[in-house]
Amino acid sequence: MNKLLGCIYIFAGALLCVSCENDDLPTPTTPLAIASQNVAFTSVGGTGSVVVGIPEDTLTTVRAVTDADWATVSVSGNTITVEAKENPNITSRAASLKIYSGSDSVTTSISQLGLTFNIEADKENYLDDQAQQGEVTIQHTLPVQLVHVPEWVDITSTDNGFVYQVEENKTGAFRRDYIKIQTGNVADSILIAQGELADLVGDIILTGYNSKFNTVSYSASIQVAKDDKPYLVVPDLGVTYPFQWNQKSHQAIFLSGTQLGTFNYQNTAYSIYPIFVSLTDGATIFESGYGIGADFVGEDGITLSEFKLLGLNSSDATEMGIAFGLFDGEEATKDTYTGINLAFLYYPSLIKLPAQAAAKSNIPAALLKKKQKANNKLITPFVK
Repeated sequence: MNKLLGCIYIFAGALLCVSCENDDLPTPTTPLAIASQNVAFTSVGGTGSVVVGIPEDTLTTVRAVTDADWATVSVSGNTITVEAKENPNITSRAASLKIYSGSDSVTTSISQLGLTFNIEADKENYLDDQAQQGEVTIQHTLPVQLVHVPEWVDITSTDNGFVYQVEENKTGAFRRDYIKIQTGNVADSILIAQGELADLVGDIILTGYNSKFNTVSYSASIQVAKDDKPYLVVPDLGVTYPFQWNQKSHQAIFLSGTQLGTFNYQNTAYSIYPIFVSLTDGATIFESGYGIGADFVGEDGITLSEFKLLGLNSSDATEMGIAFGLFDGEEATKDTYTGINLAFLYYPSLIKLPAQAAAKSNIPAALLKKKQKANNKLITPFVK
């Protein structure tokens, strides 16, 4: 019994000694931790900081690194300062910030919003020839600059954008250009197109390609009748094609199922009707209820329009042809179609040249660039 008590006393004494020794040890180091941070930036950039909590009596130096090429860091005591550059893009961005103190480390993130760039104005302006103006309001976070302004447009700055003044168009032709605006790496533009039906009246050229991809052109004219209805007249084909003019889009609309004239052969009068052909899927359109549009644009005194099938919202719309077919009946149908065409134009266009160059032989080569299909196969209208 006495021997057992002796053992217990010895063990208790050992515990007491250990306890005394632990009382002499320093307090364990508090793990590195973030006390506060302010490193979420706008697109403008600027200065932010991160403060870490470390024991006051520690002599360990704090270090910090980031993987962002758009930010730099510096350290003073337990404060990490972050300098962010401007963000010249719309997209936001983020990066990591790693902080070290001795063998401890902690990671946080820094972030930056993308720039704001909103233009409050009509992006496409189809104007008549009169002098007129428009106002543009811009919401932005970085400086904005005008990188291009048409020669015939004047700009006046306002507190939150600008006013543009379009000069009267006295050229007798359509014209178009862009006001180009940029902030950071982001650009946008405002189309200014000027022209009206009166600029089209007179000589014009109807052109396109035949089945061998050779250019085919016809002298034509745009005329306005006493009832103010416009017509495309092609004397060589005996065609008078009425159309609708849309000033808001500078577009001439030609409808299917429209009788364009008559053609006499061996004492028989045949009706001339347009036939629209899609070169994408081979669809052949005889009947009423469809249309093709001619969007007129101008550059260097030349007004050009490339026809497109209406109702198609893709590049396939211009993959088309038009035939002027002969029909033996009062309506254009497959049953009344004779299978004979006075003309067939692939990729038809209308070109109005300056008065001094209004001849088919003077069509600029750049306007007659051939459009080869991948398989070089062209589609012809239905033939009985």
